[in-house]
Amino acid sequence: MGLWYLGLLLPAALVEYGLYALKPVADYYSSKPIEGLDVSRRYDVDKWNRLKFYIGAYFLLPWRLALMMFSVVADYLVIKLALINWNNQPKPLPKWRRTIIANATRFLSKILLLGAGFWKVEEVGKPSDQACVIASNHCSWVDIIYFLTSPEFPSFVSKASVQEMPFIGAIATAIQCVFIDRVSGKEEALTQMTQRQVSIKNQEGYPKLLVFPEGTTTNGTGLLFFKKGGFMGKVPVQPVYLEYSLENFSPCMEVVPMVAHAILLACQFSNKLKVHRLETVTAKEDWTPQDYAQHVRNVISHRFDLPQCEVTFEDISDLYYKIFNLEKKIN
Repeated sequence: MGLWYLGLLLPAALVEYGLYALKPVADYYSSKPIEGLDVSRRYDVDKWNRLKFYIGAYFLLPWRLALMMFSVVADYLVIKLALINWNNQPKPLPKWRRTIIANATRFLSKILLLGAGFWKVEEVGKPSDQACVIASNHCSWVDIIYFLTSPEFPSFVSKASVQEMPFIGAIATAIQCVFIDRVSGKEEALTQMTQRQVSIKNQEGYPKLLVFPEGTTTNGTGLLFFKKGGFMGKVPVQPVYLEYSLENFSPCMEVVPMVAHAILLACQFSNKLKVHRLETVTAKEDWTPQDYAQHVRNVISHRFDLPQCEVTFEDISDLYYKIFNLEKKIN
């Protein structure tokens, strides 16, 4: 009987946890007037509806959470089997290992997307055969899940701490992400990214490299400053713009905690993502990596009429700590 009551109350408890975790965000933006471009603002706080979340929690959330957990654990187990006797060697995976990992992860990531309420992703444009790097705006953890379902199945540039995350760290390592330390290893990170880009161009066996040059998530209403790391090798780049529907609870993550965000997102009947792949861009000989980064930023900005702002990762990080009244920590 006790377990029956627990099962009955759990969906409501998860919704309440999500709303409680996001309350500082709602309070902050409810009291702050809208003034100009604000790429970290939650424009949807007045649309959050407890009744709708509750309905979704009881009819959608249980099986969606089960799908999410199943996909992550199953992918982890497949990867462990595919990497037996590999020992994380610093070279491209053999084709047979990567094929197993890619096919399993694509399929299971589609299940995870379904668990997050994305019934279908609309795609405009095709993957480039010439591009070595994919440069995309960054709005949500969903971005990464989508690219794991994509034909390119790229490696990522990721912060070093991801390696230590349960399950996720093993998956990121298996797809041979480039792990960087934002604070203490900037020069080493640039060297790593340059080497990987050159290796891809030389067709040494690595997949394309996906970079989020903004360095953090936004609400998609503008583009942050593009960092130069993804452009150090000056290899061909395919710009990508991810466009989320913002009708209800937004899939964009900006300054909200991931677990609470995932719970409330999964309570919605459907979420929408449209992926725009643009033409491949190549660097001019006299461009610096920062020139190249700015050019790609201009291409996306002009194509989708997106304003550019000089907000940085550090600015949004500071805002997150301010909203949640946290002491700033260095990872």
